[in-house]
Amino acid sequence: MNNELNRQTLEKVVRILNELQIPYYFTGGIVSNVYGDPRFTEDLDLVVSISLNQAEGLFSALESAFRIDQEEMMDAVSDERIFQALDEDTFVKIDFHVGEKIPGAADRAIETTIFGVGPLWVVSKEDAIVSKVFWVSLGSARSEKDIANMLIDSSPVDLALVENLCEQLGILDHFNRIRKKMEEGGIF
Repeated sequence: MNNELNRQTLEKVVRILNELQIPYYFTGGIVSNVYGDPRFTEDLDLVVSISLNQAEGLFSALESAFRIDQEEMMDAVSDERIFQALDEDTFVKIDFHVGEKIPGAADRAIETTIFGVGPLWVVSKEDAIVSKVFWVSLGSARSEKDIANMLIDSSPVDLALVENLCEQLGILDHFNRIRKKMEEGGIF
């Protein structure tokens, strides 16, 4: 995915979320541009904390520039699951993950800039690692490399927090396996 197209979509969605005062933070592949190895991503992932009333306002704000199914969106908000929107200008897909899955992640999110867009909120480095470990537990090989890049990145990481969160989510064995693979040189 072209970074300029991602930038254009980021600008639109961040402006809308800020105007509506909907708490959010980006996660997924786009966060690799903040921690670790910058790479292209096929879509934008973000976590939103949103009520049904706010969802109606968000739908109204998105529908002029994005393809979005209102019924799917409302069901996703009710059930705290994913809904999607497609930017009609850039064809960049956004996955809106409703509700945080990692305890306390919203409180640890940080403000930064991505592709010249900001300030915007992104998941903390520790929570990004935990999220990627979760995806590894579901079979994502790409996420293993993302984790390794975040762990070797020069910015600090609270490994005790990562281990604690992985343990809470039942994925600590996956995290330990990845670290062992790194020690043995088996990820890159």
